[in-house]
Amino acid sequence: MKKILITFSLILTSQINSYSQTTYNTESIDEVINATYDILSGEAGERDWESFKSLFHESAKMGATILGQDDKRTFYGFTVDQYILNNDAFLKKSDFYEEEIGRRVMGFGGVAMAYSAFQYKFSKDGKIEARGINCIQLIKEKGRWWITSLLWEDESTNNKIPESLIHK
Repeated sequence: MKKILITFSLILTSQINSYSQTTYNTESIDEVINATYDILSGEAGERDWESFKSLFHESAKMGATILGQDDKRTFYGFTVDQYILNNDAFLKKSDFYEEEIGRRVMGFGGVAMAYSAFQYKFSKDGKIEARGINCIQLIKEKGRWWITSLLWEDESTNNKIPESLIHK
């Protein structure tokens, strides 16, 4: 019986991993970044967290710098699972639309760095709540691109997104 359960578990896991990795193309940097925005954005409700996690390398880190009222930055780092845990309840009850408004990518062999300017709204046609930049590091391993680090900072009065980075 134990052997049957282990076999079933392995089959189920491989189907979930296969599904999540075929849902989004991971052969190009553009597709990985586009999938990240696509999964997070939408009407209130469940997000496809398995597909989201499949975009990240197993050792990936995430984080944000927050500019305080004293104009000093504080860094908050977390894992992908912690990000999901911290944001799942909000996204289940709130519309959230994050869209890319510009990107610059530099790569060398199997490593790449993308600066992805974004803006987000709490309704599809609503006002822009905030803008900022996602700094996304990626590696190419096992024939596909993986996010190894995703860090961001929101735009502020004294820290504007460079116009040269905005494409829309």
